[in-house]
Amino acid sequence: MAVNLAAVKHFGFSSAIAGKRRILLDIIVPGLGFLFCLIIFLGLQESTLVAGLIWLVMGLIYVVLKTKALGQPVVIDFSESGS
Repeated sequence: MAVNLAAVKHFGFSSAIAGKRRILLDIIVPGLGFLFCLIIFLGLQESTLVAGLIWLVMGLIYVVLKTKALGQPVVIDFSESGS
């Protein structure tokens, strides 16, 4: 949902893109994407929300442990070989 809102903000309301703005593609489509995701989110069961929150917290802990928050640089390997 945040990505959709960021797209609306950046492409729909950025002064740098003012002359090239396309209402349908820059505001309406990501806005509808946000609303679609919001409807799905609001329909989730409580146990699903709790599981998602636990997953989020675990991810945040992982990021804190792997980033400069503990004085180590971030190293992400996107190669297919995994080396």
